[in-house]
Amino acid sequence: MKTEEDIEIIKKEKLFIDIHTDKEAAIKKPLTNNKDLLEVDLHIDKIIENYSDLTPSQILNIQIEHFRKKLEECILDNNVKKVVFIHGVGNGTLKLEIRRILNKEYSHYDYQDASFAEYGYGATMVILKK
Repeated sequence: MKTEEDIEIIKKEKLFIDIHTDKEAAIKKPLTNNKDLLEVDLHIDKIIENYSDLTPSQILNIQIEHFRKKLEECILDNNVKKVVFIHGVGNGTLKLEIRRILNKEYSHYDYQDASFAEYGYGATMVILKK
């Protein structure tokens, strides 16, 4: 059960994400592309500019929120059939969390390791439409 302090921390992290997400770039650059495949880089330096003051937990939460947001956008975009989430290798925490979310909340979509030749072990491909 989450305490009031946990809830406040979550609220602050969500506010931080909202403040630091580049909303103008998202508006100017449509998600839709001509390809069936979309790549989303989840490395923290690709999501926000200044992350030096963040804890690993805060970074992971930002990455997960970005993952959820982009996945939902891709689900709504009829042109995207597959989306590759580039999470890197690291210690595997982000990859495991992404797969836990996919198994629990998006179990009706298939996923697999993305092309080893292109991404090594550092990416997961979600198949939205066949």
